[in-house]
Amino acid sequence: MAHFTDLPLEVLALIGDLLLTGAVIKSLVLTSRWAHQHFGHLLWRHIRIRPKHPDTDTDDTELANLLTKHFTTVRSLQLEGEIHEKYYDITFPRLLTFRHDYPEGNPRDDKAKVASAILSDFIQRHPTIEDLTIRTTGLFLNDEFWVTISDTLRNPKRLKLEGTLDGEGRMRSIIGEGGPAFWRALSLFEEVTYSGSDQSESIKSLDIDCSRLKRLGLTTMDYTRKGVLLWSWMQGCRNLTRLHWNKPIPIRDGATMTVLPAWPLLEDFQVYSGSGSEEEFADVILRHLPPLKHLRLPQGPFGWTCFGRLRDRHFETLRTLSLVGLCSMTSRMALDVLLNCATLEVLEVAYIAIEDLRETPQPWACRGLRRFHATVESSHRGRHTIFFEQLSRLQLLEEVDLNGDMMVHYVNLKGRSSPRWRLDSGLGILSTVTRLKTLDLHGCTQDLRQEDVQWMLNQWPLLERLSGGLSYRERRDGRFKALIKQRGIAVKYPFE
Repeated sequence: MAHFTDLPLEVLALIGDLLLTGAVIKSLVLTSRWAHQHFGHLLWRHIRIRPKHPDTDTDDTELANLLTKHFTTVRSLQLEGEIHEKYYDITFPRLLTFRHDYPEGNPRDDKAKVASAILSDFIQRHPTIEDLTIRTTGLFLNDEFWVTISDTLRNPKRLKLEGTLDGEGRMRSIIGEGGPAFWRALSLFEEVTYSGSDQSESIKSLDIDCSRLKRLGLTTMDYTRKGVLLWSWMQGCRNLTRLHWNKPIPIRDGATMTVLPAWPLLEDFQVYSGSGSEEEFADVILRHLPPLKHLRLPQGPFGWTCFGRLRDRHFETLRTLSLVGLCSMTSRMALDVLLNCATLEVLEVAYIAIEDLRETPQPWACRGLRRFHATVESSHRGRHTIFFEQLSRLQLLEEVDLNGDMMVHYVNLKGRSSPRWRLDSGLGILSTVTRLKTLDLHGCTQDLRQEDVQWMLNQWPLLERLSGGLSYRERRDGRFKALIKQRGIAVKYPFE
């Protein structure tokens, strides 16, 4: 009878390629000497190097020699902090993912320039890199560095650049002067995520083919009129499927008004709604976007005009709608979404009023909803079973977060009451919801009993996290907390 150990080496190699996590590989190689012989090298597939501890860590020379021995196995490499140059001298011919975390410092001093040159040389020797992450404010990455990126990488896919905040809360640049070579390098990747200083001044008069860029995320702290330059440059990225930008669109600028959104493939859009009025945002932006799957608007003017555009153009395709920071997003708007967006999987809004729920008792259309995030409140105490009845129909529900926007909770809903998550208040109706993983009751005054907590633990076997105070009685609350922790469930209470 043939056994697993009889498989040809080429088949075992294919099986090894399917082992994605280090935990699985470690478990396998510990089962037998044979498994260690055939799969032990996979332990070197994902490597993370940090500054060594002088008393406990392996000597740099010894570890570098081991890496050199397994250099053909390494696919992913993460270098953190100021580590020995020996690691940069090794060439990994199959390296696909490289992350470089360099400590903060003055990017213009000699030490930083040497480190930048070493990093540039390392990348030049690794044209196979597809995913590149650089997180630092201590390097000066000038045009020469970005020319190296453009000329070296054969199949660049993902680029992530992360700066850090300075003492005054401003995002520090990580790319030196951010010249034209920076933008040319960006255009070669399929996905770019950038956090740092605004580098859009160098976009002027650049003619760059950005057709390869599909997913773009920009976080810049120093917003100026250069936002218009970024907006205009984005229009040349016509194949974008995802755009996340943390700044208001300069709607009232004349140049912006004449450059309307032109992304026919866009599915995921996140942006601060704009510097203009609600009507301007609705007519200039929402009206011209293709039907979206994911829409997030952290803040900005939003009322019935914008909601009308949203309903007419995007309700049939929306999977994610996050408007939790918009106090002008009313309870009735939120319920209109739940009643009409059949494809919705994630809803994050400021609040929903029980009174509005009673006026629209029809079953919600979004039977595939996985995450529900909203403050749910009523003007009077009592059994708010209608809320539990609506949730009970969402059998794929995994997350319930009732910790809505704090401004809404303490201003608009002051003095109102939340549904009580108790069996004598309708909790048992949720027996059909068996996939729940997270329940957040922050901001909802509760006084649960032993039988209520026990019912939750028995009914929701997949529960991973329970947040918020379960009882205003301190001793009872502590007892519940200990019971939940015994089940291996993470507990987070207010202000912990």
